[in-house]
Amino acid sequence: GLTYTLYKSTDDGYSWSYIGDVQDNIVDIAAAPDDANVIYYATSSDVYRSTDGGKNFDQLISNPGGAGSNNVEITSIDVTRLHSRIIAVGTRDTDNSQFGGVYILDEERLVPSWVDSNLGNYDVYAVAFSPNYAAYRQLVAVVTDETDTFVTTKTGFLSFFGFSFRLLPGG
Repeated sequence: GLTYTLYKSTDDGYSWSYIGDVQDNIVDIAAAPDDANVIYYATSSDVYRSTDGGKNFDQLISNPGGAGSNNVEITSIDVTRLHSRIIAVGTRDTDNSQFGGVYILDEERLVPSWVDSNLGNYDVYAVAFSPNYAAYRQLVAVVTDETDTFVTTKTGFLSFFGFSFRLLPGG
């Protein structure tokens, strides 16, 4: 079977080749924008990084936002490059009236840790850095308050000491 295996394509998906095994079911996957050999994948509770094109993976700091306990699970991951690689993880809490968030990791900090973005009372279903993050500094998230769905955005430098999101109209 194909359980816990990773494949890649170098021809726009026409063919696929096996490149390695993974630790658990993959929730989301992202490649570093500055190096195609650097790949991240998220399980429901942890994030892993490969620097050799997916042949080997190392676990990053465990359980962003409490993922893996109290019904909190990772739903999305993205990575960008500024002065270092910055990873954003979205989480949700499957309990009613309990919420996830967006957590940020700067891998090159002296003591790296997942930092809560202080999103508010929302479960997160997708996070994405803008393709030209170095110029625009924009992070977007698709969130729900368990009734409605919104798109949130943060434009400007992420201070890593908490930042606020702005809800966009519509939803």
